Amino acid sequence: MSRIRKVVIVLSVLLCIVTVNACSEKGRENTKQSVDSQTINSQPVNDQPVQTKQLTIERHPAAADFSSLYGFGKREELPDLFHDTYDIRSTDLTACDLTKEYSKLLKASFDSKTVWPDKLPENFDPDKIMELYKNPGLHIRSLHEQGITGKGVGIAIIDQPLLVDHIEYRDRLKYYSERITVKDQDASMHGAAVASIAVGNSVGVAPEAELYYIAEDFELVLDDYGLLAEAINKLLDLNETLPVKRRIRVISISWGVDYKKGIGSKPLNEAYQRAKEEGVLIITTSIFKRENMAFFGLDKYPLSDPDDFNSYTKIPNPVQPDMMKKMKRDYNISVPMNYRCTASPTGTEDYVVYREGGLSWAAPYVAGVYALACQVKPEITYEEFWKLAALTARTSHGSYEGEEYEAPYIIDPAAIIKELKKE
Repeated sequence: MSRIRKVVIVLSVLLCIVTVNACSEKGRENTKQSVDSQTINSQPVNDQPVQTKQLTIERHPAAADFSSLYGFGKREELPDLFHDTYDIRSTDLTACDLTKEYSKLLKASFDSKTVWPDKLPENFDPDKIMELYKNPGLHIRSLHEQGITGKGVGIAIIDQPLLVDHIEYRDRLKYYSERITVKDQDASMHGAAVASIAVGNSVGVAPEAELYYIAEDFELVLDDYGLLAEAINKLLDLNETLPVKRRIRVISISWGVDYKKGIGSKPLNEAYQRAKEEGVLIITTSIFKRENMAFFGLDKYPLSDPDDFNSYTKIPNPVQPDMMKKMKRDYNISVPMNYRCTASPTGTEDYVVYREGGLSWAAPYVAGVYALACQVKPEITYEEFWKLAALTARTSHGSYEGEEYEAPYIIDPAAIIKELKKE
């Protein structure tokens, strides 16, 4: 055999070895990609995005630590009342004697990391109160028992950074994206609350809806509404890639961003119009400025039955005395807002009780009820839904602490579903 021929044979063998190794590595890489595409909710390595097709969980924000923030920490007495609430979230109360503070504790906001003292009122049980306030109320859970859970319906939320791995919604979360300015922030209390109210396993209105989430920097949006338009359009673009039967039907934004003038107002209004044309409801706390519909949040008296319509005492007075009148439209609804237990950002299995939630807690509730309606009647428009919700709404009456109350426009989810099933 000639020397040249030997060299050719050796080179051919080496080439085959290199080729086999390369193919083997490529096979392993393809296998890894296949596995990653099925583990969208897994913790990413080195915080790299985990992708499945076009869906991404961009980051897993760290859990919040409130123990040293906002005056939380160890206390020898309850804090002062602030906005009708005693805020004792993540607070060490072991040095306190609270045996005579029952009425104050009923107005407390507390969480799983609140450390309770031995000296508590005899009939005050924080764990039982948490369980009571997890119930979304108004017979929502009876609809869940009938299989009406929002299954397959897309709900999108634009809010603050989310604790993406919380047990309340991690299996529902299909997409999580962030504006670059929030990428150094821990999970927010706002994000965990609104996500769980919408799709939470135990606290949510639509526990089998699919969640798409963008973390926004609302401080920047104040200076340029066009940033919010970018987020809305990003969700609408994403929607075009989803199967028709599983598309986003509603975007919930717990903020008032319906302005006619200001930097970026033109693209924002164009984004609202695009969503309308594509059949996507955008709920903001100031939707009444944009649509012939409005929603309000309801107060209720503590420890009352969330499924009893007469537990809801009133629509709390807005900050501006004339706001209530301005908000009224032809189609008005009101939903539970206060004394709610939601997911907490302090840990993946933590919860928090809020004495007050404001319209921020009401927006995802409305979104959840709409998702239930979309499951029962996929072709329903949001205008049809809102009109039906207003026409079937109820009014509560009662007396609390010596005062008569009336709460109007209370949404009746069971009545809505009943009417839709007739069609």
